[in-house]
Amino acid sequence: MTPPAATARERMLRAQAASRSVGLLDDAGKRDALLAVADAVEAAADQIVAANREDLAAGAAGGLSDALQDRLRLDAARVAALAAAVREVAVLPDPVGRVLDERTLPGGVRLAEGVGAVRGGRCDLRSAAERDGRHRRARACARATRWSSAAAPRRLRTNAALVATIRDALDAAGVDPEAVQTVDDFGRDGARELMQARGIVDVLVPAAARS
Repeated sequence: MTPPAATARERMLRAQAASRSVGLLDDAGKRDALLAVADAVEAAADQIVAANREDLAAGAAGGLSDALQDRLRLDAARVAALAAAVREVAVLPDPVGRVLDERTLPGGVRLAEGVGAVRGGRCDLRSAAERDGRHRRARACARATRWSSAAAPRRLRTNAALVATIRDALDAAGVDPEAVQTVDDFGRDGARELMQARGIVDVLVPAAARS
């Protein structure tokens, strides 16, 4: 059994290493992995909602507004919508490796422009509860070859439940679960290190601004 990572950087490096095998998956492999994740999220709805309920109770006790509680709230319908969004991504044609444009430059040099694999991403799972944001987050993250997330303290339990569910689903599907990491338990320092991890994390997807 792999020992737990001691630092946020170590987790990100594990995700980077796992991304190599994930990036080699063909279209069917990626589709099967995403469908496994969607099924697992749907099956774990009760646990995810229960974890979310604990986050909401802690937030209410700390003075979190009703509006923000509603944005963070997950129920069975919202979890189902998140799973459905992942399934939408799973059935899309894989763009990786496709040539978008090809032309010949002066001197006879042929230039081809294609789509490469997304080597990393940061996704903030609090938007899983947002009616408009959850589908965009799923589409942005689902094809990443490695994925690290950071969440504010008010959604730690929810995020932990989602990340654990995703990792278990990937493992069961034969995909390295180390490709999905969270640095939540390292607090602000972990989030700061994630945002400064040049060469390890290539793409940052920030949470939507508060309304």
